[in-house]
Amino acid sequence: MADLVDTAREVARHLLETPLPRRWSHVQAIAAKADRISAAVPIEDRAVLVASAWLHDVGYSPDLVDTGFHSLDGARWLRRERFNERIAALVAHHSCAWLEAEERGLGDVLAAEFPREERVGRHGQREKINNRIAVSSALTRIEPRQPIRFEKKRNMRHRLPR
Repeated sequence: MADLVDTAREVARHLLETPLPRRWSHVQAIAAKADRISAAVPIEDRAVLVASAWLHDVGYSPDLVDTGFHSLDGARWLRRERFNERIAALVAHHSCAWLEAEERGLGDVLAAEFPREERVGRHGQREKINNRIAVSSALTRIEPRQPIRFEKKRNMRHRLPR
């Protein structure tokens, strides 16, 4: 676990610490939380979880911006750099990225390059992972250059992929 997580931390530090110190602080806090909760996932998934937390916002790095959509830019870069594919996919889909991708006109691009995984729901039904994720985090963003800036949480069930 240590090698993958250490590499992820150093890559994130290199890309974010100097140009985006507030983003770097955020990433450190998220990674610390991921490390604290990692015992809740199977041991073989722990390094991927924590490394993904370190890398989830690398797409904000001025060196990596391509589309301006940090989830996609970061995931593409991670794939090009031959990081674990699961990490790239988690970065691509963090924080209800599908919703933001749609708002930016990149929904089809995100879905084609990083297809969402499916899982089995509590009643045995197949469902997209994003159907189980609350959209409230995406609805309360205040980051610059982000098109999703709702003042109130709205019922977004009609926007969830079927």
